[in-house]
Amino acid sequence: MVTVSEDLQNLGIKNLIATGHTAFAGSHGGRVKNIEVGISRYNGLLVKKGEVFPSTTILGPVDGQHGFVQELVIKAEGTVPDYARRTLPGFFHGLPGRPFCGISDY
Repeated sequence: MVTVSEDLQNLGIKNLIATGHTAFAGSHGGRVKNIEVGISRYNGLLVKKGEVFPSTTILGPVDGQHGFVQELVIKAEGTVPDYARRTLPGFFHGLPGRPFCGISDY
């Protein structure tokens, strides 16, 4: 069971409405590292009602200077080491009536 902290309740957040889980069993270290770095940018983020969720602005640059590592990326020329630009879970994942929606840009 998930409880909503008093701080969040004071902001009007009373319930958890959705959660999503993905297993990364078998993923190589670079992928796991990049997911950890990327998700750290979103952890604790609150989006106000009616506000646009600026996912790419929050993620920022995807490169070695910002904590990401190169990983194998499938491109037209084959599988090559590169920085995966972004792979984000759908914002509505897990909400009733909302299918999973992914964003990917390699």
